[in-house]
Amino acid sequence: MAVENLEKLWLIGHMINLYRIENRKLYNDEYSIERFCEGICTRNTLKRIENGERCRESTYMNILSKFDLLFGDFPKIDEALLLMLDQLYNAIEFYDIPSVKEYCQKALTLLERVRNYVVYSELYMLFKDVYDHFQYDIIISRDSMHHYLKLIEIMPDAYDDLIRLLILNRLPLDAIENGKEYNNHIKKLCLYNTKVQFTRDYTG
Repeated sequence: MAVENLEKLWLIGHMINLYRIENRKLYNDEYSIERFCEGICTRNTLKRIENGERCRESTYMNILSKFDLLFGDFPKIDEALLLMLDQLYNAIEFYDIPSVKEYCQKALTLLERVRNYVVYSELYMLFKDVYDHFQYDIIISRDSMHHYLKLIEIMPDAYDDLIRLLILNRLPLDAIENGKEYNNHIKKLCLYNTKVQFTRDYTG
């Protein structure tokens, strides 16, 4: 389904930038602007896309194929997820684990058929990580934490507290090694502006 929503295009563009930068750290020049856009678009076009500007659909499709992702928008799924979030947050706040798992499973079912599409792939992993945390007491990896720290800057605000939850359960593992970084991350998470009342005092 074509993407007409300008906010979604802005998000997709910033996700492309995030993925390219993350991959450049692993594969160096292959994901530099020059190499990355070869045969697809000009440097200026890629910069415009990564800044959230609209471009041709075929250009998005070719760029996203480099990350094994598809280009599309599914407003009904977006609406259904947003309607469910308040119930999920309420269950998290009262530590109602059966309900948390139930709502996460519902979200994963909704996202299953679109999990290979940009944005929706991230939402799928987000709900899966939250489910795994409450079901198996799994804490995300350090790499995942840093990915979520970047993601929280661009994702719709409605999902911020789910991302905060995952990051906050990871941060104490790294606090002893780097207290300054820990405090910087805490400030960045803006814990004064949350829907969920986090019970632990992370501000130390």
